[in-house]
Amino acid sequence: MKVGDLIKYRDRKPTDPHPDDVGDFGAWGCIGIVIEIMKDITWIKYIDVNGDHVTCKREDVEVISESR
Repeated sequence: MKVGDLIKYRDRKPTDPHPDDVGDFGAWGCIGIVIEIMKDITWIKYIDVNGDHVTCKREDVEVISESR
């Protein structure tokens, strides 16, 4: 995974908060572009389709398309 890759955040798990409880903060299934890999490489930051910057665990996303 590298900056510029198109990623998809994982789907909601039964142990995650209910969507009614988190509202717009639920990013399950969201697609975005990686904009930063944190120093410890456990965390990434991506920008989603709404232009929001989201920080999440690297293991919670899958690469849909790699940047060149």
